[in-house]
Amino acid sequence: MPAELRSIAMVDDHVIFVDAMEGLLSLMGYRVVLRAHSAESFMDQMTHAPAPQLALVDLQLPGENGFAVLRWLRSHRPEVPGVVLSFSSEPKLVRAALEAGARSFLSRMEDRHVMKRVLEEVLASGHSTTEVMQRDVERSTVRTRALALGVPQRELDFLQQIMNPADLTYDQVASNMEVSRSAVDGYARWFEKRFGLHSRSAIGLWAIAHGLVQGQSADAQLAFTAWRMNRELTPPPARE
Repeated sequence: MPAELRSIAMVDDHVIFVDAMEGLLSLMGYRVVLRAHSAESFMDQMTHAPAPQLALVDLQLPGENGFAVLRWLRSHRPEVPGVVLSFSSEPKLVRAALEAGARSFLSRMEDRHVMKRVLEEVLASGHSTTEVMQRDVERSTVRTRALALGVPQRELDFLQQIMNPADLTYDQVASNMEVSRSAVDGYARWFEKRFGLHSRSAIGLWAIAHGLVQGQSADAQLAFTAWRMNRELTPPPARE
């Protein structure tokens, strides 16, 4: 006998997307029992119908936005976990959604296997941490460490650029940061004056030691910095 489908609500004003998601959710073991195109419609339906086991919420809605839905759930139906399903995964949106009561945050581009895992974890334990949430936590932690060391935001951005595994030139760093090449040279000089770091490799090693590099494992950071140091110390081949 097939397992009973779990009930889910979708709060989203993109009809075609909701239609597609309804089919995908059915394959995952969910039945969409409530569809709402706005926060107001969702709240009204929730007062007149049995509560679903979970709600998928878009943040951009006509009228009141998805944050209002999350706050309403937290206040009026805390037994129904709200999970954001959004096109945008900007850090400020992730933080705002979690503060409003979201139990997890999914990008609409997320792999369906990841989506299935997240929904199952939310139903089982009340929350689930996704990659976009982890990145936001990592950014917050790195920024806190930088503040404690007195590293300004632009110099911190410079650190992330020079630790990019693509081994960007300073001209490329300047382009990515949308500043002049002289400004990038100024960031490097700031580390030299403040911490006595006289080379790009020295800056990289210092950044690793203080946990200021995002998105890479410690081993990957060290391997990259060792490679760059070796390149800096190796004299260029003699011209014939």
